[in-house]
Amino acid sequence: MAMGSYFLGSEVKIPVTVQINGISTPGIIPTVEKIILPSGVNESGLPRPMLITSAGSSTYYYNYKPKYIGDYIVLINIIHDGTTYTTIENFTVNDNVLKIATRYVPRAVAS
Repeated sequence: MAMGSYFLGSEVKIPVTVQINGISTPGIIPTVEKIILPSGVNESGLPRPMLITSAGSSTYYYNYKPKYIGDYIVLINIIHDGTTYTTIENFTVNDNVLKIATRYVPRAVAS
């Protein structure tokens, strides 16, 4: 599932919901197994457990601050009854110059 675009320097909140057979399953803490950088190299310091947002809906998140412009791939592991399930997220990071350039886009106004 695509998470969208972010600007360099922004913090990305990576979410996941743990469900088994469509039912929220509290107590299973997912881990961010890998973040693949735009260069194709794996981010260091992983795997890391995700933090809980809502126990009732088994929703978790991981805050990540990207250092490079480009496309990122995130692999999240969920282990249930000895079986590892992996979900994939992705997002894009753009340059701040684009942010400044798009902030003041001219628009046509009827006279």
